[in-house]
Amino acid sequence: MIVPLDITHIPKILQAQKELYSMNFRNMVFNKEFYDMILSWYQVALETHDWKAFVLLVNEEVSGFYLAQYKEGSGYLSQMFVSGKLRGQGYGKLLLDHFEQGMMDPGYYILQASGMNKSAVAFYERNGYEILRPYEDENGDPRYLMIKYNF
Repeated sequence: MIVPLDITHIPKILQAQKELYSMNFRNMVFNKEFYDMILSWYQVALETHDWKAFVLLVNEEVSGFYLAQYKEGSGYLSQMFVSGKLRGQGYGKLLLDHFEQGMMDPGYYILQASGMNKSAVAFYERNGYEILRPYEDENGDPRYLMIKYNF
């Protein structure tokens, strides 16, 4: 079941960040500054209409989530995560479809994917996303700006 973010979900989302970022970035430092940054993103989602956050509950436990912004015919997927023990069971597709259904106007969906996480890039490509622009992050690792049109 996918539900809107509630403040009670925040601790589990913060706990999942280490797994999420370890798959996508080298040399990530998981310190107070890192967690404060993530916390600020989800606080904005609780307080504004432009940003939305949803949580995947499996057996009443936070097992995934996404953070997105919808604005002027575009949807930007900032974060999406499914717990490692549940990957490959359709939950990522469920979250991605939910994200895409959040935008009613024709336009496009956009996200950034890490080249370190080849399975995520392949997942997005299987779901209609194209690599719009490859680039390198500050560590020299490949990243991709990906897009899917909603026309």
